[in-house]
Order: sequence, then C-alpha cells, then structure tokens
Amino acid sequence: MKYSSEEIENSVEDALRRRKKALEIAKTTEIEDYQKFLLSSYHAEMSEEEYAEMIRQIYKELPKYPFKGNWTTAEKSKILNDWLFFFPDLARRKPKTVLKRLVGPLCLSLSFKMTTSMGADYKVYYSIHNLTYISDYMISGLSSIPLDIMYFYEHEAKYKKYVEKAKTEAFVPLSGPVTLDDVFAGYNKAARRPYEVRVPTLVAAWAGEPEKAQEYLEWGRNKLIGDQTYLGLKLQEIDKWYEEHQKLIANPEVLRANARAEAKKFKLEFAPYQDIVGVPYQPGGLFDK
Repeated sequence: MKYSSEEIENSVEDALRRRKKALEIAKTTEIEDYQKFLLSSYHAEMSEEEYAEMIRQIYKELPKYPFKGNWTTAEKSKILNDWLFFFPDLARRKPKTVLKRLVGPLCLSLSFKMTTSMGADYKVYYSIHNLTYISDYMISGLSSIPLDIMYFYEHEAKYKKYVEKAKTEAFVPLSGPVTLDDVFAGYNKAARRPYEVRVPTLVAAWAGEPEKAQEYLEWGRNKLIGDQTYLGLKLQEIDKWYEEHQKLIANPEVLRANARAEAKKFKLEFAPYQDIVGVPYQPGGLFDK
C-alpha cells in the first residue's frame, strides 16, 4: 500500500502531537525509568523537524515491505531463537516471550514486547529481579530503557547489532561467569531506589560473604542519603532501612529460603542456573534435586 502525501502529512501531524504530549509528561514525571523510556521512544534528542522527517521516511519506506499486522507463533519463535543463539545461558518458557537466567538469587531477563502498531514490530527490555526478597510479583529492578524498535521485516538486518548492545549494556552479564564484583558494579552504575541499592547487600549475604554485605550496605546507605531529596526519604527512614538490612545480613539462611520459595512461586525451573563465582555458598541451584 502506497501512502499519499496527504496521508503521510496527517500521520506526521498526529505523531508530532503524541510526541509533544509524551515529552511534556517526561518533564513532570517522577518515575525515572518511565521518563527515560519516553525520552528514548520519542527521540528527545531530535528537533521537531528531524522527528517529522523521520516519520515521513518511515511511511515512504513501508510500501517496500508487505504490511504485516500480526505475529505468528513461528515468527515469535524465530525472533527468540535468533537471540538465544547469542545468549546460550538464557532459556524460554513457551508461550512467554521472555528469556531468563538465574545467577545465584538473581533472575536476569530479556523481555520481548511484540506489537502491531505499524506492522509487526518488537522492543527488547533488560531487567533483574532479586529473589531474596519476598514479593507478590516480579519487580523489574535495575531495568534498562528498551533497545530501539525493530520491525519484523528488518530483523535479519539489524538484530545482531542490538544483540551486541544488549551484551554491553546489561548491568549484570547475560552470559558466562558472574562474580560479586560484577553484581556490585552493575548496581553501583545504575541503582538509585531503596529496593535497588539493597540488592548487592542481600546477594553478598546470601552468598556467605557477610563482610562484603556490610561494605555494600554502607555504600547503599550513603547512596540513599545522597539521593534523599530526590527520593523523598527522611534520614530516620534510611536508618530504619539500614537496621533492617543488618538483621538480614546476620540471617543468610532466611535469604536462601526466600530465594528458593520465590523461584518456585514464579516457576523458574526452566531457567538455567549458575552459582556466583568465588563465594563460599555454592548450592548448585535453587530447586531440590
């Protein structure tokens, strides 16, 4: 289907309206990850003219490819299998479009959001869930903004570039051995909220490294104090958080029991498991063998 000049310009105007509204929301929102998502999705770095021209080019290019408004099961499997080839330490539980890996008590994920907004397209999100803490649902702590959108017709030409981007931008490695230093480096780079900055402490305690756990707890406390105005926290709240986590450091078996229970609750048996390298606690898995 070829679009007329009038149809293209109408679409450009509509896209500019949606972009303007999204960028206004991004300026006022206090949810940092959502703000990053909006700024990235609507190319905040572009001028309005540049963004409009990008939309025009998309509509001019679309007729070269068959419009496809639905994803078939086979096509979803192809996308995920192509990514799995480069991330052999991940696995998929069908029919979900998520690839997962367990590293100690951490669940690392690549989530594929497949939509049909302008033909079959998808985005990839990276996230980490901490299993040492009981929760009603999987919290995507330390999640990254999505990689750029890809249409099904351009998957073959582009996805390997985004595979490399996922490898370099993952806060904790998606493949290969992982150390406590790797975990801390990822969280030191990006963690900000209380439920994020506690993770290195809990993982170190789970792993049988109480001194490291205390070191990470001091780091976390200092980080929360530095960000307390942004986070809206009082010093008393941070002190209470600190005391609660000191108790958890002293009770690693509680954290280990939590991780086993959470892994079972979220049905993570399919996800390949790897112990954290170089720590005393090496359970070989989170499920009874």
